Amino acid sequence: MAEDVVVPYTPEWADDVADPALGDPSGEGYFHPIVQQGIPLVYNLEAISEDEAPSDWMDLWQDEQFHGRYESVTDLGGATTQMVFSGILTRYQDSDGDLGISEEGWEQVELYFEHGNPAEPETDAWVRMADGTIDMAQQPGTSSIYNRQEEYGIEVGMMEPEVGIPFAVEQVAMVNGTDYQDEVQDFIDWFGSAETQAAWSENFGSMPAVQGAIDEADDEIVELHENLQIQDIDWDFVAENLPAWIETIELEYLQ
Repeated sequence: MAEDVVVPYTPEWADDVADPALGDPSGEGYFHPIVQQGIPLVYNLEAISEDEAPSDWMDLWQDEQFHGRYESVTDLGGATTQMVFSGILTRYQDSDGDLGISEEGWEQVELYFEHGNPAEPETDAWVRMADGTIDMAQQPGTSSIYNRQEEYGIEVGMMEPEVGIPFAVEQVAMVNGTDYQDEVQDFIDWFGSAETQAAWSENFGSMPAVQGAIDEADDEIVELHENLQIQDIDWDFVAENLPAWIETIELEYLQ
């Protein structure tokens, strides 16, 4: 890559990746996909029915019935939160706007914090949904939804905006300059293999990227991801502006 942080390596399972587009777009094999997942908002079905549920992020603060019922973040350090805000802000792209975003776009950020129920740093959002403190929260990924439902004893629905939801792919790569090149290559070959990822999926509810593991994954998990509408996001635009967006939100909007 441009910064020479990682170096190309082709794992033994590279040809078994279900969709090559999930991997390194350069085609040079710098990194390879192991888990794929969307970044959704989920809601407790005991509190909100599918018919009543919000259809998009903006509903949360534009519709009074959802005020105070969704968890709003208290920092922007996590990749999940950054993807959620990227998916919102890029809809308001404006070359004449502040940091490439229109005034209306920044109003959405302000309203998000104004009408949210701030996260409690030491308390998992699923605990808060289970005890009724909140009814909705962003989810780090679609992969773990079914496992977490079982763990916390609640059933959730997933908000599905017409434009789709941000999509993340967990990748594996070899760091440049490692003193353990052989061990790294062996680990990559093992960790991304169909056998390992099938076991990983069984334990963590993840959606694998390797076809052999997909074939062994729970049908419910596979069906969820096959029907997932992926949001079309200009990631080059995001990469160019995200650090400045985070700084602006933390300094001017975060409550």
